[in-house]
Amino acid sequence: MASVLNDIKKGNVSGLYLFYGTENYKKRLYRQELISSVTQGNMINCSRFEGRNINWQSVWDAVQTMPFFAEKRLILIENCEKFRSRPGTDDKKENVSGRSAYDIEK
Repeated sequence: MASVLNDIKKGNVSGLYLFYGTENYKKRLYRQELISSVTQGNMINCSRFEGRNINWQSVWDAVQTMPFFAEKRLILIENCEKFRSRPGTDDKKENVSGRSAYDIEK
């Protein structure tokens, strides 16, 4: 996980990250580093969605929006049930097959 954090700090940001685990401090740390790296202080290029009742059309609209005077946009989706494991499975990566999922506790 340290290499992921170093990449983010250097601006080498992947297209999608899924951070999960019980250590909320680490999740906040990684989120803040992503925000700093991608937005460089210009929050106009950051969209945040949270909770169970996320309007997925709004998320899609944010994905389709070009960054404003920047190279990238950041879209944060937090505390969303869609990214949790299905009942009876231990593998939280299952729902994001083919994407970058990181257990912050490892």
